[in-house]
Amino acid sequence: MLAALTACAPPPPLEDQTCWLPLEAMAPDGAVAPLEGPHQEEPFLPPLGPDGRILAPELEQIRLMPLPERPPLPAAIVNSGPRDRPLVALTFDACSSAKVRPFDVAIVEALLEHDVAATFFLGGYWMLRHAEDTLALAAIPQFELAIHGYAHAHMQRLPAEVIREDLRTNQQILVSLTGRPADFFRPPFGEYSPRLLDVCSELGVLPVNFDLAAGDSDPTISAKRLARHIIDNVRPGSIVVLHANGLGKHTAAVLPEVITGLRARGLELVTVGQLLADEPPRVNRCCLPPTRAAASSR
Repeated sequence: MLAALTACAPPPPLEDQTCWLPLEAMAPDGAVAPLEGPHQEEPFLPPLGPDGRILAPELEQIRLMPLPERPPLPAAIVNSGPRDRPLVALTFDACSSAKVRPFDVAIVEALLEHDVAATFFLGGYWMLRHAEDTLALAAIPQFELAIHGYAHAHMQRLPAEVIREDLRTNQQILVSLTGRPADFFRPPFGEYSPRLLDVCSELGVLPVNFDLAAGDSDPTISAKRLARHIIDNVRPGSIVVLHANGLGKHTAAVLPEVITGLRARGLELVTVGQLLADEPPRVNRCCLPPTRAAASSR
């Protein structure tokens, strides 16, 4: 799918509402507001050296492997998959943080128990602190690993060289630990700008956001409301964002109900790669930003 995107077809007709959010749909100032509801993670940006490289003692503990060359991609971002197939991607962010939080292993156990494929977006600094967890995830065939930025910064505010260093370091850590680069990247806080998309295009990694924020990082949302919100609001082609780095307050607990409920609706749970596998090689020029879908009632 990524190789096919390097040669995009003409824009589709206006009535074709699929998954691409083009630059034209952004605000005039080039920034897009956060798509999620309340997010309990503080922004995290490590110091940079005089050469622009990230300064982190943890980076000295692993040998960073060179990155393979990747063809550039269109400067666009995915919010969902095709709406004409009963496929849904559950995705889990492991955000980098200055605080050390445990990995929510119960999420993995629930997914395996119910034989569910899923995509994990892993922060680079998170992987350095959770190398064994990263290797364990990489060893599970039904899981797909993607990147979430080395830090967890408001990237739409950063210059291109800092964004580039962040993403390259994130990708290098994943390659060094698992031997496999990521095809997909999720911007922290769901925020992005034309500058960020240009860097992703240059590095050959496809930005993937979501069309349904589960709201699991909001401590005021009950488990019952969280499960109902996901089951009721998912659509064919949806990409759902949850958290696996200790921010999800009821994430693991509601997964069995969510999985059962979505399958009862005739939906198949797949990875982002599987969701987009048959997507035509094109960039939609008509989509609008996804609406907020945070749980409103508690």
